[in-house]
Amino acid sequence: MVSAPELANHRPSTNIASRTITSFFACLDRRQLAGDKGGYSISVPNDQTQSLVDTHVHFWDRAVDGLRWAWLEPGFTHPRLDRLPEIAADRYAVEEFQRDSEGCGTTKIVHIQAAKAVDPPIETAWLQQMSAASRWPNAVVGYTNLAAPNAADVVLSHLQFPIFRGVRDLPAGEHLDEPAVVRGFNAVAALGVPIEVMTSWPNFGHVRDLAAANPEVTVILGHSGLPVTRDADYLARWRPAMREIAQLPNVVCKISALASGADPNWTVPSIAPWFLGCVEAFGAGRCMLGTNWPIDSLFSEYPQLIRAYREIASCLSDSEQADLFVNTATRVYRL
Repeated sequence: MVSAPELANHRPSTNIASRTITSFFACLDRRQLAGDKGGYSISVPNDQTQSLVDTHVHFWDRAVDGLRWAWLEPGFTHPRLDRLPEIAADRYAVEEFQRDSEGCGTTKIVHIQAAKAVDPPIETAWLQQMSAASRWPNAVVGYTNLAAPNAADVVLSHLQFPIFRGVRDLPAGEHLDEPAVVRGFNAVAALGVPIEVMTSWPNFGHVRDLAAANPEVTVILGHSGLPVTRDADYLARWRPAMREIAQLPNVVCKISALASGADPNWTVPSIAPWFLGCVEAFGAGRCMLGTNWPIDSLFSEYPQLIRAYREIASCLSDSEQADLFVNTATRVYRL
């Protein structure tokens, strides 16, 4: 897996692109984000075919034995995703994703755990078979319950599949200081497996403690540090928290779920502060892009989202854009 010393070489830059980010935020600060989603000019690229590694995609197939997708079942509730039934088809996999992403330059994808199973590696096995029969997915982040005594054993079972690249335990994001989760995190980290965490800035201190205790393991801060509220007050707290957690050289940031239920009527200017805030904190060399597809198809079409990413990133240098769209993901997931 990618090492912390390797990631440490990718610090936030101080070139013209970074100064552009600073001027962007200065503009936003003057406007105080008072409900105004405009006012800053971002150039519009014409090229939609530049390569992209999409680091956050979910597949499902209800016909697969041993797996269920509880979040697609009747009665499931989520505070920001009340429209999930609209995408609750029997199947969403390579064919459907290829249709959605056609013409957008997506060359490789990372599948993030989405199913429930008595034996979580069943999902990884299913995806390994899918990858062998098609070009996607290229890597899999699987599930293990970090609070369970057998967390490391489950990861060892995942590791029998070459496509496996990391772990995510979604519920653990709110319990990162609990002793059972800390023990499981440390046990999985001892295997050298990257761990993705999904939590908001008030919990970043716990992420920092775990990352500091396991400096050789890559910790992936998912969904842009989960900014669940999109206003000036939240931004003013989130930005310094992102800069502080970025001081840990083994933490990387996945820019994803910005055009989501937290901002269902998003525009390029409304998501740009959060996108560029990630780059400002971590540098492009420790940021990568994901679409949270097809969940965020509830709020846009895939080409619309990728075009927005390219518009915002156009203020960065060519090398920084290459890091965001391809290179960081390639290093982290060994693609």
